[in-house]
Amino acid sequence: MEPIQQVAPRSYVGRAMGMDKPKKRKSKKTKKRAGSHSPDPSEDEPSSSSTSESSSSESSESSSSDETDSSESSDKATKRSSKRRAKKRKARKTKNTLKPIPPVNYDGAPDSRAFHQFLTEGTAYVKDGQVERKRRVFILAHYLKGRAREFYTREVSGDPYRWRLRKFFTELFNHCFPIDFRMRQREKLNRCYQNEKSVREYIYELSELWNMIGDVPERQKVTRLWTGFKPEIQTELWKKELNPESSTFREVSNAAEIIEIAHSVPISWMTWPGGSTPHPQMPRSCAETHTYSSSS
Repeated sequence: MEPIQQVAPRSYVGRAMGMDKPKKRKSKKTKKRAGSHSPDPSEDEPSSSSTSESSSSESSESSSSDETDSSESSDKATKRSSKRRAKKRKARKTKNTLKPIPPVNYDGAPDSRAFHQFLTEGTAYVKDGQVERKRRVFILAHYLKGRAREFYTREVSGDPYRWRLRKFFTELFNHCFPIDFRMRQREKLNRCYQNEKSVREYIYELSELWNMIGDVPERQKVTRLWTGFKPEIQTELWKKELNPESSTFREVSNAAEIIEIAHSVPISWMTWPGGSTPHPQMPRSCAETHTYSSSS
């Protein structure tokens, strides 16, 4: 099994490589043949010379009219196609006002985000630059480093013009990523907890792993998100009558962010004479005025 087969079609790498699109099935066109029974030759033979002359004259007239009609239609078709090509060329000239942005160099690290970045940026670069299909892989080779460059030198450089982008990215992934790549992503997911990260950073890290693993059920996502939160956030979620077995992912994540904001509010209480407590945001001048009035 190759590493590329471990990529889920609905993951962001799978989608970028077009793995989520259904393969086009080649329809077998059955040509309807004429019956194998050949008509009797005697039926085709003319009955007299006069009929043969009239039929030949009619056929010559019809063939000449057909030729003129076909020539006129072909002329119109060529004019229409030339106009379409001219419009396309004009549209390309007007659209390409920005210079294509080259991709970030890829060094062959087994990092799904780095590979995805090179894949998307590299594809956009050669397409926006209107590079010929057979030269696209050769152009992208200038942005390969390290292990990725070794793959190109050994496998592609012999004849780079026969390689197409999809095959190139597939073989590059197989070369740079381990065969148990998806299993390692699952292990990484099991070790992912909030710890010192913010709620948003924690959710982002989980989403990255889910996008790479692909096809994770919604309820499993909610449970994993809940159990990875800090204990104080889990406690507050229960107080809000949320439940990992019934609440939605959006409900839990939104509530967790609000709880985090509430916990970040500074508590600097001051004790007033007589045991009263002021608002924590009360200015010092107001506090002094209150103290003076109470003492008098």
